[in-house]
Amino acid sequence: MRIFEQKLRLEYFHELIKREATGDCDTFAKKLNLKKTQLYKLINEVKDYGADIKYDRLRETYYYANDFVIKIDFSFEIKK
Repeated sequence: MRIFEQKLRLEYFHELIKREATGDCDTFAKKLNLKKTQLYKLINEVKDYGADIKYDRLRETYYYANDFVIKIDFSFEIKK
């Protein structure tokens, strides 16, 4: 996958969790155009960076149980 696509997907992943608008696992995976196993890997990877991601069965959404921010910055420079 291309780097910009990964960045956009991760930002969307973060926004959906932050807004508590993910839906269940199947819905969340579809929103991100991922397979469920890929979604679980992404969740675990973000957890490795300190995110406390939980799932609320009543509301059917993932949410952050801590204050967690994803900020992705990068730049490119062409030298002549």
